[in-house]
Amino acid sequence: MQGEVISLDPAAQTAHIRAGAIEGWMEAMAMDYPVKDKQEFQKLKVGDRIQAKVDVQGTDFWIASATEMPPASSTVPDAAKK
Repeated sequence: MQGEVISLDPAAQTAHIRAGAIEGWMEAMAMDYPVKDKQEFQKLKVGDRIQAKVDVQGTDFWIASATEMPPASSTVPDAAKK
């Protein structure tokens, strides 16, 4: 899954993420994702663009690992300007 961390709830240990579609599982949407591992949760910051693995077991799901993606480039390459 790729998405943006919108907010974090330390008490519930959930991350509200605006994510793209997860093929074969869910359409693009913003929702709360549980993060079972406390160290994994502590790595997340509001505004981060992340690539994450979502584990699904029956009706339960959670973020198992997440890495920050590089910021989207706001510059246009010189070749594209012509």
